[in-house]
Amino acid sequence: MLRPLNASLWLVVAVVLAPALWLSASWLQPQWDVLAHLAEYRLPNVASNTFWLALNVAVFTGIVGVAAAWLTTACEFPGRALFEKLLVMPLAIPGYVMAFVFLGMLEYSGPLQTALRDWFDTRANFFPWMNHPITVSAVFSLVLYPYVYLLARSGLQRSGRRCMEVARSLGMSPGKALIRVVLPLLRPAIFAGVALAVLESVADFGTVATFNYDTLAVEVYRTWFSMFNLAAAAQLASGLLLVIVLLLLLERNARGARRFTTDQVSAHRLQLSAGKSALAIASLSTLLLLALVIPLIQLSIWTTQHWQRLFDQRFVELIGNTLSLATMAAVLVVAVSLLLVCNRRANVAGLELAGSGYALPGTVLATGVMLVLTYTDGLLAEFSGATLGLASSVPALLLAYMIRFLRVALSPLDAAARTLAPSVLESAQLLERSRWRRFRQVQWPTLSPAVLVAAAMVAVEVIKEMPATLMLRPFGWDTLATHVYELTSEGQWQWAAGPGLLVVLCGAIPVWLLVRKERGAV
Repeated sequence: MLRPLNASLWLVVAVVLAPALWLSASWLQPQWDVLAHLAEYRLPNVASNTFWLALNVAVFTGIVGVAAAWLTTACEFPGRALFEKLLVMPLAIPGYVMAFVFLGMLEYSGPLQTALRDWFDTRANFFPWMNHPITVSAVFSLVLYPYVYLLARSGLQRSGRRCMEVARSLGMSPGKALIRVVLPLLRPAIFAGVALAVLESVADFGTVATFNYDTLAVEVYRTWFSMFNLAAAAQLASGLLLVIVLLLLLERNARGARRFTTDQVSAHRLQLSAGKSALAIASLSTLLLLALVIPLIQLSIWTTQHWQRLFDQRFVELIGNTLSLATMAAVLVVAVSLLLVCNRRANVAGLELAGSGYALPGTVLATGVMLVLTYTDGLLAEFSGATLGLASSVPALLLAYMIRFLRVALSPLDAAARTLAPSVLESAQLLERSRWRRFRQVQWPTLSPAVLVAAAMVAVEVIKEMPATLMLRPFGWDTLATHVYELTSEGQWQWAAGPGLLVVLCGAIPVWLLVRKERGAV
């Protein structure tokens, strides 16, 4: 039986759910004229773009992720262990950075097309389809396939390889065993990974905006900042939120249906012949070349060419703003997380609700936070005659970060808190230790390593975050991510490389922690 939520957990849950509830309440005053205009001229194309993006990402990430997991887990070939680790690293590159790197390389005046025109002595445009759904989906898939790869690899490590051996012993060929035995077994894991990738692509703003590819997330931003209608933007955001909720339900259903045996008996990997090993190495090398090596090399080249911009006053201010927001958000989010996990009355369902804000897309979250704080400003002005301007302020950003990234901090802290036996806390309570002394002497020694991990992960997420920061930041509080957006919206790919490379290096921190964790678990 679930225990009742305590006061602190109720407060956090209320704060997390408030933006979504406010978005739903916006339909009490529907903007029919604006919505009718959008439905006639904008929404059909936007909905179509969103659908095709989601479908293509599902197909691409499913094929690439499962193939990579199969090769690195069930097969043996030279370099397999290295590929197994490196294939996770594209998670460190934000989609909007990958987007402007490929646009900068493949545009008409980019280095690749310039070289091809010189080689063939022509003025032709070799890549006229840069904002085509397949192109946008392919770039998305380069940074999202690790979701499918990680989940499929986990399933193969647990039972897929063993089932493969059993199927082979019954006379099945490797291909037949894969199709008839292993893939049906991994179907829930594959579906869950694909659903996560689709969720990220549908909720994304920076990548599609860089490609000038209009989706529902972009339309929310445009309705707010181009049509200056926050209410209509809120109603569009509520529609996007509904799509996200449906995707989450599909993912949760797949994850709940996943059943792997816990048999950890080692199974032999399929030894590939020389020809097949060469093909596997070439395929995985091409994937890493496109998803990791080429973007990092191109970012480094552009950064080196424009290194002077890394030392001007503007760039120093950007780094200062970014680090200030990341530090304040990390302190706030970790403090709230500690308050929740250290309270024994906080139940699992309550913690799940408190961490549910991670599912909110940045544009949806920013719209909801803006509505809540605008209403709060109105109440303060009515009763005190003073307006604090909360709607576009640092507190607004910190509130959005807390809602969005609370789960990031809760996960390592809750895992660490569960290693502390309840009897230890009960003994401290029987000795009449105060709550503060129990925390300082009993809980903190166990939680302190997880606190550092949680703070680092929250800070990195804040550094990478773009849409909520772009929509809620006060004047003069530009960050590295928003500066990348400003530069790429003007086609200045080379100047965006410096801040983009810093964001990628920060993003590598949690991915490195993930690789280390998996190395210890396998």
